[in-house]
Amino acid sequence: MKRILYAGGSLVTTDGLVDAVVDYATRLGQRGATDSLQIPSISPDGIVGESTILIGPSSELMAEPAGYDDADIVDGPAIADLRARTAALGDVKAAPLTEPGPGSGAQGGIPFDEFDE
Repeated sequence: MKRILYAGGSLVTTDGLVDAVVDYATRLGQRGATDSLQIPSISPDGIVGESTILIGPSSELMAEPAGYDDADIVDGPAIADLRARTAALGDVKAAPLTEPGPGSGAQGGIPFDEFDE
């Protein structure tokens, strides 16, 4: 089990689910997108339920080991859902912002008087 620390609070869930949340948050951040998630979790009182979190480009998540070993959290459907959402966002690939050419900033550059001697 792992604890996700987020926005001054935390939640505990399975290792696999935490890994899926972090992967999805990373991909959302790369896309500049946000999403709201409901994931199975365990409360500080040991009660299994659901937590809702909002993740996106400004999310600062941290995961750490948690001391719950016997929690009965069913995480398979939530992990599958997060992996599908992550895959649907596709890979992020670097691409030039402009076509190369004079004055474009790529291979020719924009002239700056203070740098041109």
